[in-house]
Amino acid sequence: MRRLSGLSKVTAVLIATLGLIAGVAISASATPVLVSTIPAGDNPTNVALSSDGSRLYVMSESSKQLQYFDTSTNTVTATYTLSSITDRRITYIVLSPDGTKLYAAGEPTDTTQPSTIYVIDISGSTPVIRSTITTGRQVAGLAITPNGQTLYAANEKSGTISVINTVTNTVTATVEVTSTTDPSKKLMSPWRVTVSPNGQYYFVAFSAYAGLAPGYSGYASLKVSDNTVVSQTEFGLYPSPGAQPYGLAITSDGQFLYVSSTVSGATANSWIKKIAINPNGSFGSVATTANVPNTPADIALSADNSQLFVTTRAAGSKFMVYPTSTMSSPTVLTLPGVQWETMIAPSKQTSSHFAYVGAGGALWFSSPTITNFYLVGEYLGPNNQVLNETTGTAFSSAALTASGLSGTVTYSISPGLPSGLSFNSATGVISGTVTCALPTSSYTISGSDGTSTAVATVSLTVTGSDCSSAALANTGIHGAPLTLSAASLLIIGALAAFGARRLARKK
Repeated sequence: MRRLSGLSKVTAVLIATLGLIAGVAISASATPVLVSTIPAGDNPTNVALSSDGSRLYVMSESSKQLQYFDTSTNTVTATYTLSSITDRRITYIVLSPDGTKLYAAGEPTDTTQPSTIYVIDISGSTPVIRSTITTGRQVAGLAITPNGQTLYAANEKSGTISVINTVTNTVTATVEVTSTTDPSKKLMSPWRVTVSPNGQYYFVAFSAYAGLAPGYSGYASLKVSDNTVVSQTEFGLYPSPGAQPYGLAITSDGQFLYVSSTVSGATANSWIKKIAINPNGSFGSVATTANVPNTPADIALSADNSQLFVTTRAAGSKFMVYPTSTMSSPTVLTLPGVQWETMIAPSKQTSSHFAYVGAGGALWFSSPTITNFYLVGEYLGPNNQVLNETTGTAFSSAALTASGLSGTVTYSISPGLPSGLSFNSATGVISGTVTCALPTSSYTISGSDGTSTAVATVSLTVTGSDCSSAALANTGIHGAPLTLSAASLLIIGALAAFGARRLARKK
């Protein structure tokens, strides 16, 4: 015998449906600007953004300081000197997908010796080094699988990739890629490594290094499951390698890989290629090749894949932004200080076009120590506000300032605000008084100049008077009163009776 179950489930479905958030369209052709120069430790080349975008981790190359930055205010909230790290410099960092660990690659003073990866626990109030892992010489890049179980280290001066089990913190394989042009040789000097979004393949850029000659430069795709090579592209044999692949970036859908090649003074071999990736991880056709005069190095994609951010690998200060639809006519910015092997941390917001850019290079050039990094792009600030409010008390969010947009900026918000709150489309301010407690909710504010759009988020939590339990039967969305007319009650009663009769017939 079937029994009638609670009809309140219908109410839950209705509330969830009304809470859907609409997407925001963004122009990829807007002109990013230098939003701010942010003070940090000595040579802050290494930057990594938390998955929710609320915290930026900055590791100084030479002073080994780890700093936490609040992205809502772009100010440092904590500074830790990791005194147990005695290496000459930190060359790269990467966050675990769950945000509890930071992996930092240290290069020893004696560069003929292996590098060390430090496993830093950042889940508590202070960072703690939990383990160390010995790899090959001079780790130039790190990447981690989406499930967080495998870490890859590109060992520039060993010509190998260390495959690391992050559960045991041990190297489980050391991978070399043999040349298909001449099987007696190999692809030489791995610089950067990245993993496909589905976690099935990883990609490595191989440059040239005299200490590993003779060998080839190129790039390769390998299987995560067994480290076998799926596909590879090779260039010349050292000392005439031609192109020297350096930076890598993969689209969020895994369909395209961007590769940068950096050769000082050789424009023909200084380029960025957009390469199709087949479902089996092999390389398809080259969709676009953009010749770049400024020796491109690190590259990173905006979250919506519409913009490619590029740093330079020379004693200049160039930062470029390419629209990926054309890979032409980039915006070129001059950033104060020397850029050399610096990292890029793009916003995690799907509709945002800004990035944090590391700075440094004093160990490579005769230049002063750099003590700042940069925020570049189309930006609304404060970008990530967190409001913790109380019922019955008036409050307001901060007014927004737009960078990278021109003329009059108009703001909109999604989803709609609860009863008691209003939104100012000229300032981007949320204000008012809420009478009933609200669970944490996220709102997206979009600022548009008519051509381009930038976004910010506001997280709102309201504690205090709980209206839900006392007035569940007569309370609507966000605590607004739900009034049912006599006609509405008749319709609901009729529907309930009809449903009961249908169920009775099936007994």
